[in-house]
Amino acid sequence: MKRLLPVLLLLASCAATDEKKPDYTITFHAQATDMDPPKTMFPFDLNGRRMFFKVVPEFSQQNIIAFHPFPGTEGGDSGAVLQLDFRGKSQLEIITRTRRDEYLLAMVNARPVDYVVLDQPVLDGVLTLWHGLPDEVI
Repeated sequence: MKRLLPVLLLLASCAATDEKKPDYTITFHAQATDMDPPKTMFPFDLNGRRMFFKVVPEFSQQNIIAFHPFPGTEGGDSGAVLQLDFRGKSQLEIITRTRRDEYLLAMVNARPVDYVVLDQPVLDGVLTLWHGLPDEVI
């Protein structure tokens, strides 16, 4: 019984820290390269051409520490200025420095909503989604 008690306490602590999944997901996906395995990318038609993006996001809503919503540019959905935490800020800086002139695709609940062209390094960890955020996400 003495051996079983620590195992039960460990299981109870794991169950107690079970976090509720968020009602939404916001993810940012870098453009895939020819070197990426096919199973690690997904296709998306952008500006009339088929492009591939990485399945695993560069950062997500877990890295957002502040936001400022505003009315979207394409009626209905909102946009937002996002401030990323240290990890998200670092990741954004790395991809904007190394993936110049490529695309970063934003997805909300696994639905593509916006994209940015990585044309210059982003050092401040601020990223803008111009549209595509439903009111329930805001």
